[in-house]
Parts: sequence; structure tokens; C-alpha cells
Amino acid sequence: MKKIAIISTIEKGVGLSSVSNLIIDALKDHYQVFLFAMDQEGDVYTRAEGGTIIPCFCNGSLLHQQNFLMSGFRALQPALFLWYFDLFPLNYFSTLFAYSKRLGIKRTIYIPVDGDLVDLGQIAVVLEFDRLIFFSKSIKDQFDAVLEKANCGVLPECTVIGHSVETFWSSGPVKDQTLAEYRVAARRAFFKKGNNYEDSFIVLNANRNWARKRLDLTIEGFSKFSKMAPNAVLFLHLPHATLKERLFFKSEVLRLGIEGRVIMPNDETILPLKDLKLLYQSCDVGINTSMGEGWGLASNEHGLTTAAQIVPGFSNQKEIWGDAAVFLELVESTYQWSHPHLEYRSTTPTDICKNLLMLYTDERALISYSVKARKRMLMEKFRLEFVNQEWVNLFESIIK
Repeated sequence: MKKIAIISTIEKGVGLSSVSNLIIDALKDHYQVFLFAMDQEGDVYTRAEGGTIIPCFCNGSLLHQQNFLMSGFRALQPALFLWYFDLFPLNYFSTLFAYSKRLGIKRTIYIPVDGDLVDLGQIAVVLEFDRLIFFSKSIKDQFDAVLEKANCGVLPECTVIGHSVETFWSSGPVKDQTLAEYRVAARRAFFKKGNNYEDSFIVLNANRNWARKRLDLTIEGFSKFSKMAPNAVLFLHLPHATLKERLFFKSEVLRLGIEGRVIMPNDETILPLKDLKLLYQSCDVGINTSMGEGWGLASNEHGLTTAAQIVPGFSNQKEIWGDAAVFLELVESTYQWSHPHLEYRSTTPTDICKNLLMLYTDERALISYSVKARKRMLMEKFRLEFVNQEWVNLFESIIK
């Protein structure tokens, strides 16, 4: 078997890592797959499902990571490598990319753009790759517009491959069960002790506490909404949140006077998948208030459990969801972020409140968006088998 190297992350509870694991699964029966984990330290190990993980955190030093990767490529001699990691450090790895070309290694990059692309700037090195891969046509269109404006000459070939959504999450009311009865059954199983919120309207934000995820907007918008929805509850999943981060959100909840209306974890424990599925099934609405969003894997997973989704109105989100989600209006953001090649826009607490209130007061709309969300995520283009075959076909066409 020929060898493929992937440069990415493997940390649990992170959307990018979930996708990198799925890519390994797609390729492991066709190639020897080695994932260089930029976020991991320790010894090399083999995943139970197949594929070799090579930790290369190197104390966070980009220079040491580049040297480590060059040594790894020299030893492995992969036919191709796939960069599926942040874009902002790309320039620091230009020596690796040039070295790979000298070794005859095909260079591909899966571009995780999570804002409006306005300038190539520090990511211009992508033009040296053999193939650019985008997860949506709208992101590719943004890229094409920037390239045309920059008059960059001969460009690499481009491909669009979306993410898959594992059918493990697929669930909904059974037989004569109503959507409300389905929620209550899940809540009794998830909230094992004390209040199981049987009569509550539960809103879930399942995102991590990253700056661009703007969980503060979710809390502010919910605070406004809660004044008109006496049985509404907000659940903040907060995977990987530190004690300091959780204390910050608790202080925000107290400041806004909504203590008792917000549920959040007491520690950094990542929910097992079966419990996360129960949480998804328990919540009436999923909300994503990010000021920049790529794919939005948590929304996909939650939607597949038959739950209405409110997502930011970026072009790629509209492409992914069609008419199956409620879109938040976007305004220019004054929030500063570290990626000068991207512009970010955010929503407002007022619009969050308005859309939550619409789903709260209109039961028919709530049921309709819940059913449409699951139906949308069950489309063939999001199915694991379909996306896996696209990856196999792509690499077979590059490695001849």
C-alpha cells in the first residue's frame, strides 16, 4: 500500500479532529495512513480502527514541528500529504512544503475557512500546493474571487468535498410517539437525578469556548428571550472548558440575572458519545452564534437527532442547510481576530431573541424545522459512505 500523511489534530471534542478521524477511516483500507497530530505529545500509536498517530506538538514550537515533519516525511516517503490544520501558521512551514516537492510528495490542503475570505495575505503559500480542497462551493467561490482580484496567474486544481455526518446520531420519534414525548424520554435518561426538565424548552449551544464562537452572544440573547419564555432553559455544553472559563460564564449568568435558567458542566469531562446523543435528543433547539463558522459539525449532529437549528447566516451555512435551518442576521463585527486574511461578522442578542421566540411560540414551525433538519442531514451528500468514496476517488486521481 502507498503511504499518505495527514497533518491535523486528534483531540476529542473538536470538530476538526472529528473530521480528520473520518478521513483516516475513509482511506485506511486503501493506503497506509499516518496522522501527524499537531496537538499531541507522547509516543506513536495505532488507532483501534486503523491508522498511525504520530504526536508532534514539540512544545508548541512551529520551527521544531516543521523539522519534525521534515524528518518524518524523509523516513516515511509518503506519496501525498494532506494539510488539514489552521491556515494562519502556513508561512512558517514553507520550507516543509518546498522540501516535500523535492521528495516528489504531492501536496494537498483541505481549507477550513471560517470567515469571509478577503485577502490571501499570509496564506498565499496555498498557491504552491498541487490540489486545494474546499468543504463547500461558497467557500471556493470566495477563494476564486480573491484570486481573480489578485491576478495570481496559474492556479492549483480545486475540489469540493463536504464533511460527512455519522448516522450514529440519526434518531427521532418512533411509531406513534410525538416529538414532545421523544424529548421527555431522552430527558429522563440524561438528567438522571433531580430536575429532569420535562416541561422545559431547552436551548443547546454545543460549541467550545473559542473566541469566535461568541458564546457570550448566546447568553445575552437567551437572557432577553427568557423574560418572555418562563420555562426556557439554556444548556451550555462547554467541552474542554477550564474552571476559569466556567467561572466566567457563571459570573455572566449572575450579571444578567438568569441563574437557575442556565445549565453548564461542573468539570472538563467530555461526554461519552451515547450521553452526548441523549443531550442532543433532550434539547428542543440548537443554536450557533459564531462570528465565523466553517462547517458547524455540532449543529449537523444535533439536527440529525430531529432538533431545529439556529445558525449564523454565512453563505456556506446557507449552502449546507438550505431551507432546513433558521438563519441569524449578520452585522459587521468590531471584534478583533488573529487572521488578517478573513473578515468576521456576528449576530446580535436581539436577533437571537427574536428567532428563539419564533420557535418557542410557533409549535408548527418548531416541529417543521426539527423534521427538516434531520431530513437534510440524511441527504446522500452528507452520508459517510458517499464522502468517504469522494476522498478515495480524489487521492486515486492524484496518486497515479
